[in-house]
Amino acid sequence: MISVRVLSVKQPWATLIVRGVKRFEARTWPPNWRGRIAIHASSSSIPKQAVAELLENPDVAAALAGAGIRSQEDVAMLPKSAVIGAVSITDAHAGIIWSGEGIPDLDFDLSSWESSDILWDLSDPIECKPITGVNGRLNLWTLEENPAKSVMQRGSQDGTWEGTAHDDALAREERKMVLADYAASLELVERKVPVPKGLRIALGGESIIFGDAFVQI
Repeated sequence: MISVRVLSVKQPWATLIVRGVKRFEARTWPPNWRGRIAIHASSSSIPKQAVAELLENPDVAAALAGAGIRSQEDVAMLPKSAVIGAVSITDAHAGIIWSGEGIPDLDFDLSSWESSDILWDLSDPIECKPITGVNGRLNLWTLEENPAKSVMQRGSQDGTWEGTAHDDALAREERKMVLADYAASLELVERKVPVPKGLRIALGGESIIFGDAFVQI
């Protein structure tokens, strides 16, 4: 039985991935997979305001133009509810762990991600003639056999399709550590602490929020 893993992505991100412009994908969960996956363009696009903000950034606008996207109208014309290509997953790490390690500025600008998000490293993109009428799903999902055959033929150089299950425990632990550090920092900044009498008089209270003390002083 033919098995093809698929990731559903909103436009224009989906097209930018298969055209090799967007090389990282941010999710709150690790892929648990290494190798070839199909890219499915979801039924919806990112908000128009988000597109406008991208087009206002000269570097991003130039990259989008190179991929044939110059306006809101171009985004609206991109295929949706369709498998449009393929890419390979090569690695995954929590964003804050990976930041600054070989990620170009363009990828930071293209991806709105949190420090605890898992960044998927994508390579070997191929765009193919869209296979339309395909409904998306959450997470990595498996395509039915008939369309999977078409994807394998269109979404690889030689018709082969290689991918293996992978233990992403390290990426999950990295994300846990980032979230724990954030929670600890928030607790430290927001907790109320006793302060010397002179400082209480100056700040006008019996106790203060630790973070506010820095602002008011």
